[in-house]
Amino acid sequence: AIQGLRNQRTDDGRSALLAVVGSTAPEALRIAAIRVLAETGNDETGRQLLRHWSAMSPTVRTAAAQLFTTRAAWKWALFQALDRGEVSKADLPATTVRSLLGSHDPDERDKAVRLFGRFQVSGPEILQRIAAKRKVVIDGPVDLKAGQEIARKTCLVCHQLHGEGAAVGPDLTGVGRSSLDALLHNVINPNEIIGQGYENVEVETVDGQTHSGRMVENTANRVKLLLAGPSEIVVDRSNVKAVRVTPNSAMPEGLDQMPDAEFRNLIWYILAPPQDGKPLTPQRRKELIGETSAVLPGPSVQGPAAATDGESLALWAPGWQVDCPEFEGAPAKYPEAVGRRNVLMTHPIDARRPAALVRALNLPRQGPITLKFAVAAHERGDWELRVVVEGEVIHRRSVTHDAPRWKEVSVDLARYAGRRVVVRLENAATDWLWEFGYWADLRLETGEKLQARAEASGER
Repeated sequence: AIQGLRNQRTDDGRSALLAVVGSTAPEALRIAAIRVLAETGNDETGRQLLRHWSAMSPTVRTAAAQLFTTRAAWKWALFQALDRGEVSKADLPATTVRSLLGSHDPDERDKAVRLFGRFQVSGPEILQRIAAKRKVVIDGPVDLKAGQEIARKTCLVCHQLHGEGAAVGPDLTGVGRSSLDALLHNVINPNEIIGQGYENVEVETVDGQTHSGRMVENTANRVKLLLAGPSEIVVDRSNVKAVRVTPNSAMPEGLDQMPDAEFRNLIWYILAPPQDGKPLTPQRRKELIGETSAVLPGPSVQGPAAATDGESLALWAPGWQVDCPEFEGAPAKYPEAVGRRNVLMTHPIDARRPAALVRALNLPRQGPITLKFAVAAHERGDWELRVVVEGEVIHRRSVTHDAPRWKEVSVDLARYAGRRVVVRLENAATDWLWEFGYWADLRLETGEKLQARAEASGER
């Protein structure tokens, strides 16, 4: 019934979906309603959805947070709720924060920076380190007591966790550890999201010294910096020559260089400390790292284990929603699979209904505008790719396991220039046999990006 409202786009349909979100229905139904609202909602939907925020579970909030990143009116509704204190920044998953900070609209981006801080995309080398350390964390015995001791010597000299530690950096009790992937990004690349007020500040003095830390006071009389330990540096204003905010976080890099066993114990302690009141059961482990007990789909998938939690899936392509109910291990994100890195796996809902990647795109007014990605099939199956824009199929092809295994896809969107359009990339069934879809390298290339790339490489 919820899926049937996808094509209606009526006030009655939206009201019915909002009623489901605000009900005591199972989480799966509430999340399904939110995903359909993301496609069918109007400008008021964001404000209406926020009325139910306080009653949402963390899982439902994650789905709702993804919706707020897809339309300008919804982003501003969320910004206003954050300003009023109706939504806590700690309630938002890191993927939502990344999407808001990476907005192409300068007003949205500036507002997000004022709320959350700065954002820098993790490059391929960092993503490879994260994938390697993810495997270290999930493969091996865990000693939470040893992890606590390591945390006291490393993380808690700057951060607090359940009241223990220093207040130099953000309190870890409520932020940064919603999933293994979120925590690894924050630990291995602390410069990815630099929280507002937690920037690294350098103070150069008249007498030739330079001090670095988090600025907690900047008055006409003095400047005060907090450093790890915690300790503080106070500089008289008359002795201040220059104050600079560096592009890096005050948190140091290199924690992933410690021995594997120590790193594993540290990460597990931060993820699941006993103080949370949630024992590290097999089910809790699945929730945190996305492990699944379902049988994975055959020998096509090799390398590090898959992640099936919502945070990990959203990190595959921030801003895109994965419309794919659980089916034999799908949806899942693999650090490496079928010969490529950072691969998303989906499976059709059933023989008639496709799985899909969905996003509302605000396209620039001038072309070229090209959506590019690569797709592959399971070694024992095939499937049909459909690219649907505003309900119209504009591209389709059969994806087989024949060589070349990966099929490169390029879809021209220039005819939609200047418009806001909903794009669905569908993994549709053909004969209902091993129809797992593999996706990689999803990106939107516009004239502005292509011109910038040409200038950077010396082309004209």
